[in-house]
Amino acid sequence: MAGFSIDSGGNLRAVVWKHYRPADLNTLVPDSPLYLLQGSSINDRGEIVGFGIDTESGDLHAFLASLITGRGVCARDAVKPPVLPERARAFVERQLRSYRAGN
Repeated sequence: MAGFSIDSGGNLRAVVWKHYRPADLNTLVPDSPLYLLQGSSINDRGEIVGFGIDTESGDLHAFLASLITGRGVCARDAVKPPVLPERARAFVERQLRSYRAGN
C-alpha cells in the first residue's frame, strides 16, 4: 500500500507500507531535489506513482518509483528522514487548507 504520513513537525511524506510498517520513500532517494509528498498507487510490479515538490522551485511534479528487485523497501534500511523545507511546507499547508475549504 502506498500513501502518505504526517509527522509531529507537520512534514508530509510519501510512504509505502510493507509488513504493516511505513517506510518513508524520501529516505530511498537521497540527494534528490524532489521531496516525495504522496504515494498515490502501487502496482503488482512494485511501481509507485505519486507526487512531490521540487525543493528549489516549489513546483509540483508527478513521480514513478520502482522498487529494487530483491531489496524492496524496509524501514531498517532507511536513513534519517529529510525535512521538508519551510517554503515547501507553507505551500503544502496552503493547498491543504484550500482543499479542506472546498476551493
